[in-house]
Amino acid sequence: MDEQSGIYGQIGEDGVTPVPGLLFYRFEAAIVFFNADHFKERVRTVLRQADPKPRWFLFSAESTPVLDITGGETLEELRAELEEQGIVFAIAKPRGRFEAMLKRTGVADKIGPQRIFPTIRAGVAAFRARSG
Repeated sequence: MDEQSGIYGQIGEDGVTPVPGLLFYRFEAAIVFFNADHFKERVRTVLRQADPKPRWFLFSAESTPVLDITGGETLEELRAELEEQGIVFAIAKPRGRFEAMLKRTGVADKIGPQRIFPTIRAGVAAFRARSG
């Protein structure tokens, strides 16, 4: 855990047991113009350090209350980068203004409704179902 830059790890349904191929990340701040680049670099760093390389990146948005247009562009850039690397970008627990802007910017459509989950548990279950 990196207390200044977010929480990350490989998680299981109980929050402790690793699920090979699934990387969970939570950023405890809004993703807006002044910190969007920091968020993007933190995600890139976490992905570079992941062993083994994840097949899914599950972003928990529960601690990210606000997303602005710059944040939306940043999420789309990351989604596209991960897709090029063969990694699925998914979001769990989008709420309020974050969720509204995710839809308004069109990023939700690019991610796809099949990769936006109401809970982390639902995201883990979807990963397992699609990973066979």
